[in-house]
Amino acid sequence: MNDRTCKRCSVARVNALVGAYRLAHQAGDGRSLERLRLVAREVGRELPAAAELLRSGLAEQELRALCWNVSSFLSDQQVELIFDLKLRPPGPR
Repeated sequence: MNDRTCKRCSVARVNALVGAYRLAHQAGDGRSLERLRLVAREVGRELPAAAELLRSGLAEQELRALCWNVSSFLSDQQVELIFDLKLRPPGPR
């Protein structure tokens, strides 16, 4: 679980979630909505509030707080797979 403690990676996880939320709900991007569905499925048992990512209309402060909470249940590897991005350079973790 060391990958959950890197501050830079934590911020990147939150930004990925916020970005996907905006694309899904403000731009109508279906791929981003599907990514949010995957996230909600991954962490939903531990954090039922993750399903709120599927609801449009969250205020900015509420969205960021929710994304911080949700991100704490995701590993870097999960985020990299779901959002197709690299949080860290290759090497030992």
